[in-house]
Amino acid sequence: MNDSHIMDPNNALEHKSQAAQAAEDLRSAAASQANQFGQAVEKHASAAVDITADRAEQIRQAAETGWEEAKVKMQDLLQEGEAYVRENPGKSVASALGVGFVLGLLFRR
Repeated sequence: MNDSHIMDPNNALEHKSQAAQAAEDLRSAAASQANQFGQAVEKHASAAVDITADRAEQIRQAAETGWEEAKVKMQDLLQEGEAYVRENPGKSVASALGVGFVLGLLFRR
């Protein structure tokens, strides 16, 4: 037999120890990278939540403002309509009858 194929037990232990150390270094580096990635994801997720919350608040305020403006406009229209009916009762009744007649014809079909 060739002596070059026979391993020295001490040399094998040294290679095993080096391999174990390399595996531990690799595991430690992977854990560190995973931790950094997790922190980056958490940071970006937190920023996204903040941006979304701010935007939702802006939309809520815009909707609330629009709703209030619509209510005011409807109240103004109602008051103008009431005033018109009081000033022109004959025209109002004739208009209502005409609109009712046209709607009746449309819905009959």
